[in-house]
Order: sequence, then structure tokens, then C-alpha cells
Amino acid sequence: MPSRLILPLLVALAALPAAAEEPGAWRLQSALQARSNQLGIGLLTYSGYRVKLFDSDNILLKGAFAEAGVVTQLSPASFHPGVYVQVSPVTPLVFRFATRKLGYFGLFGTVVEYPSATSDWSPNALKENQPQARSEVGSAWEASGKLQLKFGPVILLHEQQLHGLRMDAIEADHYWYESINDLLVARHDRVHIMKTTAALLLDGRTDDTFLVLGAHWETYAAAESGSTRQIAGLASLWRPRMDWWGEPAFAALAGVMLEDKYRQWTPYLGGQVVVTFDSGH
Repeated sequence: MPSRLILPLLVALAALPAAAEEPGAWRLQSALQARSNQLGIGLLTYSGYRVKLFDSDNILLKGAFAEAGVVTQLSPASFHPGVYVQVSPVTPLVFRFATRKLGYFGLFGTVVEYPSATSDWSPNALKENQPQARSEVGSAWEASGKLQLKFGPVILLHEQQLHGLRMDAIEADHYWYESINDLLVARHDRVHIMKTTAALLLDGRTDDTFLVLGAHWETYAAAESGSTRQIAGLASLWRPRMDWWGEPAFAALAGVMLEDKYRQWTPYLGGQVVVTFDSGH
């Protein structure tokens, strides 16, 4: 079962001073992600070409960039390839637009049709319905905006995402389990995601090795099915001094589900290892 991106905001911290040394550079960022509840693992990779928008030392302009490329999301249950564009008109703001093809292998309860939004899609029901799963293809689009601020050791990060999902293979007025975000969604649906982090830089610098610890809150809401979730907890990001290729960073989230149809007040654990390659450095 695939894992959604657990801490995209904290991982973006590493790119706060992200002006490349060259006017343009090839860039690859890959994150191996895992979560405990619902159990899942996946690999999310962005590979593209980034150009600086301004040749300036101004703090608001030196990190501005435009980037376009290919995105892939792979898990034991699915493969979602697509294309994306990212634009940062000023350093604190990043906007991303992406479109993907959704491909499911017919494993781990995807894709299974449910007749109504009140159908049982609890963890036990998902296991029982696994024999009914079939391989299907759908599509998705994403539009997101991210604000990233740093005042001394204080880091504030906020992201808003809107995802459009289409699974034309199921019947009209039916629903299906979307395993990336772990939600029941309609045949055509929109999922709004909000993620906020307030953290402290405990050691190092954001453009070098560092240790960050803070509070994290995220919400999910599907417009048509009415599925919702809230998670809050402690988040950390650590990039140690390592000579490994890709300068790996390690992220973790230990929290609780404040709102969930079947798992309210249950613990949530997630983590990811991120490597970044930039030809401009």
C-alpha cells in the first residue's frame, strides 16, 4: 500500500536558501516514505530542470526559481507517472501544478467499488475486500501553494493542496478507496489537504547540516464523499554530516489522529528518507 508524502513541508526546509550556483540545473529529489496507520510504503520522485528567475542577492529574490519535469509515485499497489511545474516568484512562496496517470495493480484493496459514501471501508473491511480488487487506470491533477518563513531559529511552514481525482472505470455514483491519501472518494472527487508546521532549528544551518523539531498539523477533506481526517503531532527533520551521495535527510512524524471515521485517537507514525541531487552544486 502506498504512502502519502508525510512531511513535504519539513523536507522543503532544505530548499529555503535554494538558489542554485548556476543559472540552470538538473535536479532530482526522491523520498522513500513509510507509515504505520494505514500501513504503507512508497517512493516519490521529482526529476526536472530548474532555472533561477533573478540574478540578485536580495533575500526575497535570490531563491526564486521555475522548474519543470517528471514526477513518479511507486508503491507495491500502484504506479502514478506524470509531469509537474513548480514556480517560486519570491523565496518564501512555492506553487506547484501537476498531472498524473493513476495506475493500480489490483492489490491491497485497490481498486474496489463501494455503493455509497457510508459503506464500510475500515481497515478490516479493506482486508476482506482484497479479493475483489482489480487493476484500473485513472487520472489526477494537483495545484498547491506553500509558504515557508524563517525568523532566526523559528521556522513556519504552511501548505495548501487541491487534488482532482477521476476513476471512470467504476460506476457513476459509486466510490473507491484512494490509498495514497487513505480516503474513500467519489468516482470524480476533489481532495483538499492542509499542512502546517511550526518548528525550531535546534542545530546547524538550513543550507548545511541541521536538526529541526516542531509541531505539525494536517487535515484532509474529500468534497464529494465527505471523508475527512486530522493528524497532529511532533515532527523532526535531520540532515547529518554525511559524505553519502545525495545528502540524505531523515524525517519523522509521531502523532495522533484527531479526526478519522475508524481510527480517531489512534497513534500515527510516519517517516521518510530524502535524497537530493543538483547539477548546479
